[in-house]
Amino acid sequence: MSIINPTVDTVAIGGLSILVLLFLLSVEPSWNQGQPAQRFVILTALLNWPHFMATYALMYRSSDTVERYPWASKWVPALLGAASVAAVVLQVVFESGIATQLLSLVAGAYLAWHYTGQAWGMMASFSYLGGAGIQDGERTWVRSGLRVLLAWHVIWFLHIFVFRGPPNGIIETFNQIYSFATYTLIPLGAILGIIGLVQYRNRIGRTPSLQVLVPFAAIVVWYCAMAINPFAIFWVQLSHALQYLLFPMRVEINRGVTKNRSPFRSVALFVSLALGLSLLVFELSPRVLAWVAPAGSYAVIKVAIGNFINIHHYFADGVLWKISNPAVRKELFSHLRGAETAN
Repeated sequence: MSIINPTVDTVAIGGLSILVLLFLLSVEPSWNQGQPAQRFVILTALLNWPHFMATYALMYRSSDTVERYPWASKWVPALLGAASVAAVVLQVVFESGIATQLLSLVAGAYLAWHYTGQAWGMMASFSYLGGAGIQDGERTWVRSGLRVLLAWHVIWFLHIFVFRGPPNGIIETFNQIYSFATYTLIPLGAILGIIGLVQYRNRIGRTPSLQVLVPFAAIVVWYCAMAINPFAIFWVQLSHALQYLLFPMRVEINRGVTKNRSPFRSVALFVSLALGLSLLVFELSPRVLAWVAPAGSYAVIKVAIGNFINIHHYFADGVLWKISNPAVRKELFSHLRGAETAN
């Protein structure tokens, strides 16, 4: 059983990213140096932005979903909106960037939780689809490994984006912490996860499917690539977005079936909606807001919108995709006979 089909699933959830990153690192270790954001702007618009908007399509197209998750749909975005407006006012009017920096710091650190949480969610989903879910003892090992990798990601983020600049005592100390963490936490996280997967294999009496193994392997490869070349984060962002889009696309197809809509039409509608919302939110809205705001506020507004979308997406994603929730299983797995009622 699969989300789309076994090959597409394996490629999307990390198989392609593993091959691409290993190829780039082995062929040209210094790849992607110099103005990387400009090189990825098209792929970002086609993959990364839509993966954010897919969350909004899932949450706000149904009043039932809005009422089911009031914190994710109402209260958190309201609080974030107020914080984002305050950040823009402080920076544009009072020339203080502290609120913007704080929101960016939260977004960057929260990303580590988001990446490792999504890796676990995919492993849990595909083990469930395979008829042999990962059980408590195995889950503890695998999730402990992911938590260790999460800790490395946070340290990496602080090393790259916070503790940088001319050498001083604090920066040099944190560089040493980062170096130690890289050589210990990534291998330790991988080992803990492998122990859990070996226990899982021994219990079910067969090698777990690629769809269970690939998400864990992918995040280990991602973090190794980021440790070798920080610009790898741009590939990792795109790879993460591709992973994610597989799941809301399946929900959209399943919803379409209940309305007698063909899968092709459902996918076309999903892609059109995600791309349209992306351009509206990330391109049009900051321009409109900057037009009515004081001169020179465009960049500040764009950063504020980015922080808002990132943080809210991370929170909403953690709420929307709990496989233990019967409503989530029903929407995600309704194309599989009996899957929505399976244990």
